[in-house]
Parts: sequence; C-alpha cells; structure tokens
Amino acid sequence: MKNGKDRHVVTIIGPGVSLEGDLISEEGLRIDGSLKGRIECQNSLIISKTARVQADIIGDDVFIAGEVRGTITGKNIVEVSSSGRIIGDITTANLVMEPGAFFEGKCNMNNHSIDQELLNHNPVTQQPRTFPDVQASA
Repeated sequence: MKNGKDRHVVTIIGPGVSLEGDLISEEGLRIDGSLKGRIECQNSLIISKTARVQADIIGDDVFIAGEVRGTITGKNIVEVSSSGRIIGDITTANLVMEPGAFFEGKCNMNNHSIDQELLNHNPVTQQPRTFPDVQASA
C-alpha cells in the first residue's frame, strides 16, 4: 500500500498462503493471500492487491486493495484503493474510496470512532411507521 500504511505491519500472510478460520491480531496485519472466515485486528489491516478474502472483518484502520466479500467494520477508517473490490456492508467513522474502486453493499457512517458497544449491537427489527391521517390521492 502507498503512503506508508504498512509501517505498522508485524504479520504478513503471503500470496501463496490460504487460511480458513478466525484470524485475531493485536498488531498490524497484511494479507496477500487468501482467507475465509473472520478477521479481527486491533491495529492496521491491509488487504493487498493479490488478496482474496471472504470474511467478516473488524479492524482499527482497514485498507483494501484486493477483493473482500463480507462485512467490514473499520473503527477509525476504511480506505479502498482503485484496485479494491468490496461486496458486502461497511461500517466506519470515515470512508475513503479512490476512483475506480468497486463497492456493492450498504455503508453506515458516524462522526466518531466506533466503540465496542456498537460492534456488539444486534439491531432490533422494527415495523415501518404508519401515518393514519395521511391519505394518498392520484
């Protein structure tokens, strides 16, 4: 990745590596290979151009240059480069998408860093509100 984003990377999953399961890291992590499962990173997470990931992702700062299928939660930022491809939903405080990036899904943003309470939140299904006094006419 550009701009020195991988300066905090301690662990690299190489391009010839395929993993299945949960990957939990307290340090910076870069994925160049394939992963299917769940990723939790308490630092910078980089999904490089060569990476193919099918996972639910939670990270402080998430940078995508490869392909991700699944939900992404970036506590501080989610940044998608021009080669990045996301099919899934994004939740983050800040979203940056370069021209040419592909995103299919929903995005939920707020102005503050996402806290643990939000990450563990199970949304309540609500019925749409009705307005009995409003009548439509054609």
